Amino acid sequence: MRASAPCGARLPGKRARELRRLFHRRGRGCAAERGGAHRGRGGVAVRIDDELILERYRHPHAKGFDGAFDGAAAGDNPFCGDAIEVRVSLGRGAEGVVLERAAFDGYACSLCAATADLLMERARGMAPAAVRALGPDDLLRWWGGLEVGRTRKGCVELPLSVLKRALDAAEEHAGASLLQ
Repeated sequence: MRASAPCGARLPGKRARELRRLFHRRGRGCAAERGGAHRGRGGVAVRIDDELILERYRHPHAKGFDGAFDGAAAGDNPFCGDAIEVRVSLGRGAEGVVLERAAFDGYACSLCAATADLLMERARGMAPAAVRALGPDDLLRWWGGLEVGRTRKGCVELPLSVLKRALDAAEEHAGASLLQ
């Protein structure tokens, strides 16, 4: 039987540093160093901890609700612990019905919250059909070519799926009055 801590108690993060050192020694460093990440913005790999993403996470433009909204929806991502609510208002534009206002609120990781903020900002003024045509790859392209794994892709997909459900609710609520 092995002794439980033969070298004494480990300091927090020591195991992570050891693994990082081993991965770099074997050529398995981060994707940006290996050249495996997609190159965006002038040949630099876009990473989840990129400053643009962190800035949107720290200072969101579309977070919080004020005023009346036509539709709302909520959703969560159990893998990451994200839970957000999206509210939208529809209005008449030159091309017909458009998304007039969109906002989100809730608890989310930096990638999910930043993506929600970017999506709410960019979706304003778009037709509901154009918003429904968006996919997760479009959102990743908006970040400049961000590549994420399968688990983190849920963080990008959550705001989009909740926005689409909020649009459905808004069209049911305000659809008849907007079509007149």
